[in-house]
Amino acid sequence: MILMLVGTRSSKLAVLQAEMFVERLGKRDSKIERVTSHGDETQEKSLKEIGGTGLFVRRLNEMVLEGRLDCAVHSAKDMPGDLDDDLQVTAVFEWESYHDALLLRDDENINRKMRIGTSSPRREKQLSRIHPEWEFHNIRGNIDTRIGKLENGEYDGIVLSEAGIRRLFPGRRFTVLDEAMNVPAANQGIIAVVSRGTAADNEGIKSCEDPVARRRFDFEREVSSILDFGCSTPNGIFYHPIEKILYIDITSGETEVKIIRKILDLADARAIAHRVREMIA
Repeated sequence: MILMLVGTRSSKLAVLQAEMFVERLGKRDSKIERVTSHGDETQEKSLKEIGGTGLFVRRLNEMVLEGRLDCAVHSAKDMPGDLDDDLQVTAVFEWESYHDALLLRDDENINRKMRIGTSSPRREKQLSRIHPEWEFHNIRGNIDTRIGKLENGEYDGIVLSEAGIRRLFPGRRFTVLDEAMNVPAANQGIIAVVSRGTAADNEGIKSCEDPVARRRFDFEREVSSILDFGCSTPNGIFYHPIEKILYIDITSGETEVKIIRKILDLADARAIAHRVREMIA
């Protein structure tokens, strides 16, 4: 039987997400290949300095194109907007754990001056509106590394994705941050599987698709494309595929725009995105 080679980053969370995909595949023979990217190797600099989260997916996608992998499993929020013409996002799944999450070293009053670790300009911008007394400092490393820094006293709190904590540390206590105040990054929490458009295994991969996750994925990718968000700018997009509400929080220079709007279809989402683009032009 032909073995399916499934590529992933080498972090614990990335490997776990690849294992989730393989489990959804069922009894197919699969092998997970762990690949280290430049982003994983460079921990002393911020994501902005080394080129953004796209570094984490580029190498894997190149290996899929070269035929060294049959598919690659990504955190969808790390994927750049452009994809090689010979590649496709063949399946997406998991969408519910989309929030940002705050982890504190202790349960002291959060309305005090605290040292908060985050590598996200978006999270820093949104939280500084609510807690101007907090001090924000860049933090790099995998989730377990960041939690270790918190427990060692380097930070009073850290902000991570809800999905990562739930998947790696299901018993860990944290505070979910409301999406109306802390609009997540586009596609946060979604798992995406990329393969070649002509791959023989695509039908099997498509069987792992969650149509609700696909709806959220497509809406947020479309809005992101129109607004041309960069990973180093403080912008958030979230579309709730059940409640059909679109959240946009974008900062460009001195201009800040926040939208919470009920939408009916993708055309509505496009219209709102174009309107916001005109407001920040």
